[in-house]
Amino acid sequence: MQGKIFPIATGFVLFLLSLYLAFFLGFNHFYEVLLTGLFLALFPFTKKHFVNFKLAMALYLSFVASGLFLDLLVGLSVFKLWHYSYSNSFEYILLYTLVYPLGGFVALQSFLLCKSFIKTENVARAHNLKTGIIIFTALLLLLIGILTASKAHFSFTTWAVILTVSAIMFGIISINAVSEILNGKSYVRELIGSPQKVILVTFISTYVNAFIHEYPNVFAGQWIYTAYANQFLNTPILGIPIFVLLIWPALVIVPVSIYYFLEPIMQTPSGGGGLLETESRRLTSI
Repeated sequence: MQGKIFPIATGFVLFLLSLYLAFFLGFNHFYEVLLTGLFLALFPFTKKHFVNFKLAMALYLSFVASGLFLDLLVGLSVFKLWHYSYSNSFEYILLYTLVYPLGGFVALQSFLLCKSFIKTENVARAHNLKTGIIIFTALLLLLIGILTASKAHFSFTTWAVILTVSAIMFGIISINAVSEILNGKSYVRELIGSPQKVILVTFISTYVNAFIHEYPNVFAGQWIYTAYANQFLNTPILGIPIFVLLIWPALVIVPVSIYYFLEPIMQTPSGGGGLLETESRRLTSI
């Protein structure tokens, strides 16, 4: 128990510090402190999922790549849906090597912790799931092609938001399709097996995080949304545009889908949590 108290207490202090930096100082790097605090506070409850070093590193690199693609390429460069209050390259290096990976881990930790309280069921409802996911992936790809060709029928920002959401959905389904083909395990399989509980877990972990992460930024302005889809979607709830809250489930489902994809691949052949555990089992069996 003592081993849990220190990271939890440290994480809670950092979390409170981040709120002070955001609400009272308007500090545009409060988010690094907030994510570090949340990660430390959640780690003792979820560390069993990350004891495999290869898995942890693979997740880290995947979250870096996701941040570079979704944020740097899609959000900032191509569609200009938001921008950051940054003035030098080091701040962007920090964004993609620390903020996005930590954000991915915190979203995944939240989902796994919530799932430990709301037990999901392994119900055999995944017949022909691989085929279904592949077909759905192809349909999404077709939709993206149609949306790309129909740019003239929308304002640029509305078109950009719709295309971005479609691309994110395509990415999520693609990860799940590959995961099913290679591992027979995926977020979609969990969802089909226990839909009400997985939706509830996803909803709770999504919107607890959404308001914890986004609301302090209303005061700090570390990132600023510039997309305008329409009056309703840009209506703020506690200063957060509705379209941002609608996109937030993807920020949880993407890390979870990556985890379900990587976890079976990175496990040792015996299914143990690491080299020490594998060796211990081998010696026990002698």
